[in-house]
Amino acid sequence: MSNHAKTITAYAALSLDGRIASTSHEFVRWTSREDWDFFQSELSQADVVVVGAHTFLAAKERLEHRNTIVLSRNMHDAYGTVAYCRPEIGAITHALAPYRTVAVIGGSFVYRFFLERALIDVFHITIEPVVLGSGIHFLAADAHCEWYFAHATSKQLNARGTVMITYTRT
Repeated sequence: MSNHAKTITAYAALSLDGRIASTSHEFVRWTSREDWDFFQSELSQADVVVVGAHTFLAAKERLEHRNTIVLSRNMHDAYGTVAYCRPEIGAITHALAPYRTVAVIGGSFVYRFFLERALIDVFHITIEPVVLGSGIHFLAADAHCEWYFAHATSKQLNARGTVMITYTRT
């Protein structure tokens, strides 16, 4: 699916212990302002956002005004700029066909789905200097693949020690 005409970029903010949220219904509030500003700037340039059902519900008010595809086993009717899509390669290929720039923003099931199918071209990972101790891991424990990316850039975002690393698919 991913080719010269389409770019699929994933964005993830991780705690030092590899978590993306404290709970599946949390709207993440522990990331830095610098990461948030970068993330919002990037999303404003994306043609469509792909998100899981839990992440969508946690950030619904912020996502309803964007073209959003909710990857979910439980289907709902599309409304406004929001459409639901089953986690099947044919379904997601069809849903993404009209878009050139795709932003994958989580959660762990969605990251795994796209990684297992080698669909991610660029991955921006922000590491925040916080340990959550419990919560949702970046990738679900049952992921059974190896994925290789090349380091593109690294940048410290603030004095607190937030670091953004960008990788590209090899």
